[in-house]
Amino acid sequence: ERTLKIVLDGHSCVPCSPNGATLKKCCELVDPQSEFAAMFEDTDGMFPSALVCQSGLAKQAMLRLGLHHDSVPWEFIIQRAQVIGSLYNLDCEKALKRVQSILQSIQKNLALCPEGEVPKQAKALASIPFLPVKQKPQIYPLSWFGEKCPHLLCGRDLVTCAESDTSDVDLVVGSTAAILQQNRAVPMDVCSLLQIKTTPTCADVVAHLKNLIDAVQQLKVIPLKMCDAVYGYFDSFLDTSVQPAISVIEELKSLCCIWTGKTFVHPNMVAKKWAL
Repeated sequence: ERTLKIVLDGHSCVPCSPNGATLKKCCELVDPQSEFAAMFEDTDGMFPSALVCQSGLAKQAMLRLGLHHDSVPWEFIIQRAQVIGSLYNLDCEKALKRVQSILQSIQKNLALCPEGEVPKQAKALASIPFLPVKQKPQIYPLSWFGEKCPHLLCGRDLVTCAESDTSDVDLVVGSTAAILQQNRAVPMDVCSLLQIKTTPTCADVVAHLKNLIDAVQQLKVIPLKMCDAVYGYFDSFLDTSVQPAISVIEELKSLCCIWTGKTFVHPNMVAKKWAL
């Protein structure tokens, strides 16, 4: 049996999808019943042929010979990410679903890595433009930065948040940063690998506030919710920053950035009402 396994490991002997005309090694194929199958099309030739999979004994033998079921190699994930662009041009809905499968596969692989030992090749994913840019919400008072971008970007060019709902990110940097389109929260370790920013940069938020100030006279909707989100960001930023906060405070002090309910005024024109 051991000799037979060695022989089979070294030879392309499994008919693969879509029609069994091509032979591959088990270690080059993915179990079509695995959670990773959604990353592939039948025409990609990444599954054993349907006829082979009908046999339970054949399936067990292929699993013992390296058919991928519990995880897939990083090179498979990278290759799938690289072709998202061409798929998006043909079928954007299918491409977006494929991206979710890729992100789930990345998460699974990271969970299997010893802590702090992510393979170097996996880091190449951060430079592949396969992540979708969020489109402008139906109701949004300012220009939308994502409309100036390609539909797909690298992780390092995007910002998201820890939740699946990115509406708060929309409110603080929608006019100045590209936001990740997502249906569910992206885990922090996946964001780290892909270099997706999980907190907007202060420079982007300041620029967004300036855009809001410049546009307020033309807006039909009072921007109270957006102001609250921006002020909440700065409140958190100033609480957690030390030296960088000085320059931010000075810049904000130079702007008419306080919303009174009717217009923006300079900070020295307002006072806080303290509870007695």
